[in-house]
Amino acid sequence: MDRSVKDCMQDIIGSFKGLSFSDQNVCLKKILRHCKRRQLQLIFKESRQLLAFDFVTFLPKEIVENIFSFLNASELSVAAICSRQWRDHTNNSKLWKGLCKKKGWTHFGDEKGRSDLDFNVTTPSSAPHQSQITSPAFHFVPHLCETLTPLCRWKDIYIRAHHLNRNWGSGRYTVYPPLRGHKERISCMSCSGKYLVTGSDDSLAIIWDLDTHRSCHNLDHPDSVLSMAMKSNLLVTGCGDGGVRIFNVSTGKCLGELKGHSGPVNCLEFDGNKIVSAGQDKMLIIWSAASGRCLYKLEGHVDEIASVNLRGNQIVSTSWDETARVWNADDGLCTQVLLGHSEVVHCSEFDEERVVTGGGDKLIKIWSVEHGDCLCTLQGHTDDVYCVGFNEQVIVSGSADSTVRVWSWFGGSMHVLREHIGVVRCLHLSDDRLVTAGDQKKVIVWEASRGKLLNVVHRNPSLVHLMSVTSTRLIVASPEGPGSVTVMSYW
Repeated sequence: MDRSVKDCMQDIIGSFKGLSFSDQNVCLKKILRHCKRRQLQLIFKESRQLLAFDFVTFLPKEIVENIFSFLNASELSVAAICSRQWRDHTNNSKLWKGLCKKKGWTHFGDEKGRSDLDFNVTTPSSAPHQSQITSPAFHFVPHLCETLTPLCRWKDIYIRAHHLNRNWGSGRYTVYPPLRGHKERISCMSCSGKYLVTGSDDSLAIIWDLDTHRSCHNLDHPDSVLSMAMKSNLLVTGCGDGGVRIFNVSTGKCLGELKGHSGPVNCLEFDGNKIVSAGQDKMLIIWSAASGRCLYKLEGHVDEIASVNLRGNQIVSTSWDETARVWNADDGLCTQVLLGHSEVVHCSEFDEERVVTGGGDKLIKIWSVEHGDCLCTLQGHTDDVYCVGFNEQVIVSGSADSTVRVWSWFGGSMHVLREHIGVVRCLHLSDDRLVTAGDQKKVIVWEASRGKLLNVVHRNPSLVHLMSVTSTRLIVASPEGPGSVTVMSYW
């Protein structure tokens, strides 16, 4: 720009500043009348930005918080980088807790959940080295400005939970060396907190520390360990000799032996207060964990019991007698006999209102807990149904026909998932994440509602018959001997 032009512009601006407010307005109107269309467009564009005001500055904090509550996580994150003031308003635990609730991540806010997502935990020496591209580890990058407020608690939780969820979806996990210690096949296992317990046909139960990936205690039994359940610091085992035993997990000490069954104990449930055991003698027994006293003997099945589930004060048992039964755990009475399957009922899941069962007749049935009526029968599998699960949106089932099916609660088949080869023996449904496992080196992670395959886990035993899934770990055991367990960490 020529110097004379610059000087001229400065003179115009100086003269404009020297005018009164009303005279400035008259001057502007006259200048605008001499502007061309494109120049008017430029004035409009520039003036719009100058006229904009920051509503965060003028509105009460409660109203600003309500406005920001309509944003999703990505939008809140963008808003946070607009200005220091916007960052302070978006760095709000109430907002981020609401987003965690929508994702089903609020459990990470309790003590156990926080420990699951603790990135300061020392990595065990047994962990293999991985690059940052394949490692699931969380690496938090703090801001360097000391004058900014620290990250609020629930935004911190959301960031970690989001990272964990991406690890599950993309298949980023660490595989630890197999846990070996049994001489025969592993028949049962249970996981709680940092402890994993495995039971075997070699009459041994082993308590493993998942932080160090080493065994803590070997618990001897007089016969095969067929079933187990763990809650807090107590372990309950069911044995081939008909005995039920209670152990302290930290010390490995046997606290008592419960005798009442006349045959092997194949099924166990434990909620911290009540123990429910069942087995080949066709009977269920409810025990007091504190006193070891037999509270009730539940009789009614006429063949071996296949599975038992305990929730609150209700028990659901399934049997080779082609029935499922609902029991009241408070008084030991059978409240419903669910008749409808024509073969063994392999599995069940239930809540306060509904029971879902799967059987050898290839069917899944939905029952009313209150009335015992069959609400719906789901047909589509061409072989035995070995595992079922559900959430508020869908029902999922795994079968010997090598498929996993996703059903609506109205009975419609939404998706048929065909990635497996061989029997699908176990599944785990958490929110919308479905993990399935079975024969032929297949553990698969799916998005249940869309029937979308997220990733296939290849580093597992050739066959899987037991699986435990926590927020951060996938644990599988093979039916082959000598028994070993593979642990994969997604955190």
